[in-house]
Amino acid sequence: MNGTSDNQANNSLTDKELLNQFKIIEKLPEQDKNVVKIFLDAFITKGKLKQLAFQAT
Repeated sequence: MNGTSDNQANNSLTDKELLNQFKIIEKLPEQDKNVVKIFLDAFITKGKLKQLAFQAT
């Protein structure tokens, strides 16, 4: 609750390059942000599926 969202993000994300990329993405038009979110979701899902497949073997 204390501090700005930038301060909270700086404290939460340790990868400064990723944090800077998120800041740039935040300024994009809503449609472009949605595309980025779709790609992130797909990448995260792919990682989870790989992990599940590895656990099943």
